[in-house]
Amino acid sequence: MAYIVTWEIDDFDSKSPKEAAEKALETMRDKDSCATRFDVTEEDGTHYDVDLFYDTVELSTMSNNRRKNK
Repeated sequence: MAYIVTWEIDDFDSKSPKEAAEKALETMRDKDSCATRFDVTEEDGTHYDVDLFYDTVELSTMSNNRRKNK
């Protein structure tokens, strides 16, 4: 089975898309980071909220249309 996994971070002060991506990567690689929550989508479109810190997997309440329009 194939999955699409996404992770988001709000960044309001970067000067470019590249700088925003670099900050996100730095956050993810920080050993003390709490960047452990992911949106996972199955091939059939089912969405899950996965938090590796709390070891939870929950069916997402976010609709397909809302995710596609982000």
